[in-house]
Amino acid sequence: MRRTVARLATVERIAKIGDWEVNEPVNTLRRAVGQKEINFNDTYNVLWKAGEPDWIKDKPQYTVNGTEMLSRGEHPLQKVTTSMHSTENGRFLLLITNFRPIPLIEEMEKQKFSVFTKVDEQKSDLHYTFIRKN
Repeated sequence: MRRTVARLATVERIAKIGDWEVNEPVNTLRRAVGQKEINFNDTYNVLWKAGEPDWIKDKPQYTVNGTEMLSRGEHPLQKVTTSMHSTENGRFLLLITNFRPIPLIEEMEKQKFSVFTKVDEQKSDLHYTFIRKN
């Protein structure tokens, strides 16, 4: 039953049934477990610091908001993988999540992409994952 319900009851579908914006049930759940609400209109300003790989200084070819995708019931792995195959050599994709996406990182490293992660200094619940096509 869990496999069937989990596949059908995405956050996006629940929001649609309740006539809500997707962020409403997501933030309701986050408040219930003591987590900070997500502002879906946030802009991201990734600051480069000395000691980090030079290649993350440039503008990403693609940016994927994994937190927003997950709130809609979508997993970002397929979008990241598809985007990485069309990324130019030497360019990178920036994945933004509210956690460190370890399984996705491992998959990207398995596919021989360079990966670097960092946490936003001002918003500790923002994780930036830079994935570079070599």
